[in-house]
Amino acid sequence: MKILFLCFLGVVFFGLFVGLIGLFLPPTRSVSGMREIAAPQDRVWQIITGLAAQPTWRSDIASVDVTDTTPGKERWVERPRKGPPIQFLTESMTQKTAWKVRFSGPAEGIWCCRLEPISEQRTRIYVEESSMVQNYWARVLARLVFDPQAFLDGYLDQLSKAAAQNGG
Repeated sequence: MKILFLCFLGVVFFGLFVGLIGLFLPPTRSVSGMREIAAPQDRVWQIITGLAAQPTWRSDIASVDVTDTTPGKERWVERPRKGPPIQFLTESMTQKTAWKVRFSGPAEGIWCCRLEPISEQRTRIYVEESSMVQNYWARVLARLVFDPQAFLDGYLDQLSKAAAQNGG
């Protein structure tokens, strides 16, 4: 019985220790990236905003459920191959140039992209993402298992590949 009690106390102290670490971790993480894509701006825009087709070029997405297609007010749920679903809502959109999206799930935040034509066959994309995890324990877990910069870099790599395959 004493061993069981000591194990219980160990678990409690471990939980408190992890929570204390999480208390001192900042709740917000921000990342950004840029790519030059060998495709016209219209094609890159079409791929990014083609919500239902995203599982065909993004390896991390199992499915996308579009719940509202109203221009500038799009709503959808991404179901990742790993992890819980993430809800998205268009906050603002400038056709073929900029898109600002709010998301919520394990974390909540803002994802923004901006496109600039470099030439008729090349486009530069800038992406910024800021996410927040409120729960102290979840902050620690998020730091251990999720690298937002690597995720963003993977997204941009897959976008570049999809744009090149779609008529490049």
